[in-house]
Amino acid sequence: MKRSLPHLHTAALLGALAIHPAPSGAQAAARTKISPDAAPAAQASATQDPAIVPTGRLAEGWWAARHKHILAQVAAQPDAQLLLIGDSITNNYDKADPPNQNFQPIWDAYYVPRKALNLGFSGDTTANVLWRLDHGEVAGLHPKLVILLIGTNNTALGQTARQTEEGIDAVIKDLERRLPQTKILLMGLLPTALPSREVN
Repeated sequence: MKRSLPHLHTAALLGALAIHPAPSGAQAAARTKISPDAAPAAQASATQDPAIVPTGRLAEGWWAARHKHILAQVAAQPDAQLLLIGDSITNNYDKADPPNQNFQPIWDAYYVPRKALNLGFSGDTTANVLWRLDHGEVAGLHPKLVILLIGTNNTALGQTARQTEEGIDAVIKDLERRLPQTKILLMGLLPTALPSREVN
């Protein structure tokens, strides 16, 4: 009997969950994907969807430094069995700032023993995740499970629901291609910009 994973984050459990089984080799080969070698302008022209054009944030010093750190972690932990990929909700597990942002102990207690890697970057969109996948953040890994929570920042940038969905689909297809034996647990987006509850 399989044991369920501890909670990612209390709020994250409110999201809808969907399991994407790894495709067969033929299925994976049949799926189309924008070439990571194509120029961004050509990609954008072909798709008109910024959510699926791999985009880095190397001009931001902290982001570039974190990407470099993640690459070092990937090289040092080739036996990682669990990858958490996402934005600030995932990135927050690196925080050890009591009393309200002291998440590191949760990571240490529940995820380090499971050989987990935190691939969360605050502010990331699906386009940023695609860039990171293109630049080695899962290279050489063979995890049992990827937990993916991404897309909130797409909507924050004004991208439509369809664009955001296409971006999420593109990330999933990319992960399936790179990690064909890995199961993917997709977390539903958390609600944002809720309507006011004030009583007139």
